[in-house]
Amino acid sequence: MFTKEVQIANPEEAKKFVDIASKYQGITINLKNGDYLIDGHSIMGLLSLDLSQPTELVTDIEPSQAFLNDMAPFMV
Repeated sequence: MFTKEVQIANPEEAKKFVDIASKYQGITINLKNGDYLIDGHSIMGLLSLDLSQPTELVTDIEPSQAFLNDMAPFMV
């Protein structure tokens, strides 16, 4: 398992995040925000979060370097 705090500031960044996450369908990508846990592949789920609060990226496996590079713009 891998966890890292991410910042997604607006709906445009949310779309970019989901577009990147969609490249990694073989990885379970969740976003935890307070008491909520949503699928990181879901734009509707992502937009339902309070994006002003810290959000934690959680994967089921240790991600590849390519994944980390793609997600780097969102990592805090």
